[in-house]
Amino acid sequence: MRHTIKLLSQSVSIKWTKDAAIGISASLLLALCAPFAIHLPFTPIPVTIQVQVALFLAALMGPRKGVWMIGAFITQGAFGLPVFAGGASTIATIIGPRGGYLAGYLVAAYVCGKIYQSRENRSAIALFISMLIGNLIVYLCGFSWLSAYVGMKQAFLLGIAPFALADLIKLSLVVLGKNQVTQLLNYLRKK
Repeated sequence: MRHTIKLLSQSVSIKWTKDAAIGISASLLLALCAPFAIHLPFTPIPVTIQVQVALFLAALMGPRKGVWMIGAFITQGAFGLPVFAGGASTIATIIGPRGGYLAGYLVAAYVCGKIYQSRENRSAIALFISMLIGNLIVYLCGFSWLSAYVGMKQAFLLGIAPFALADLIKLSLVVLGKNQVTQLLNYLRKK
């Protein structure tokens, strides 16, 4: 009995370590997207591809690895690494107007990964829906946080309205590229 418990404990420990390593590695890929940001003059929230990349990776990796990815990503930024959109970092960014969006990444990664991984048929439509729900979660968290700074009406005008159409287009493009990314990952796994 003791031997069985020890083996189960080791198995769980190895799985968590592997999940953490994969999630942290994915956070580095997410950080590489930081320079690809456009700062609009009328809003503190930049246009970025990080949301879509985070949601895509969370969908493919699953909820636990997705949470590891975002947790590592936020920690890297908190320690001053320029991983947030446009190379931003530090605690000030996390507690500033963008903070709700960053917190939303964490919740969205879990939900998006859970929805997509629970599907038997992991089609492009299932990917789009899970990522769309994730994007809406990021909006909700970001809107809630931003409204504490500028009020609800301004939070909508500054934090959702300028991004909704572009985010739908980016989500669609990611979904269109799913097969190519999946083929690349399968190829790399064989090596």
